[in-house]
Amino acid sequence: MHIFMLESLARSSLLHPLKGRLTGLTLIAITSLLSDITDSLGVWLVEPDTALIPHYKKFGFQKLPDHNVMYASVEEKQKVQLKLSTTAGAAPEL
Repeated sequence: MHIFMLESLARSSLLHPLKGRLTGLTLIAITSLLSDITDSLGVWLVEPDTALIPHYKKFGFQKLPDHNVMYASVEEKQKVQLKLSTTAGAAPEL
């Protein structure tokens, strides 16, 4: 699965209820979907905002060398999802 936009429009609002949770909640839904697809490989973030790369790394994504994408395998997403299920979508401590 390729994701082309994940940045939150609520990112600038400190009081927004989804602040800090949108990435996690989105990835919970994606991981669930990918778990139902037999030959699914993983998730690619295409052209991620460079300021958010450290944030995405908390969710198991790694920057691919010589490409402007980040990748996480289905197995990695499942491990992170277990951690997310106990934090209501907030970035897990890895």
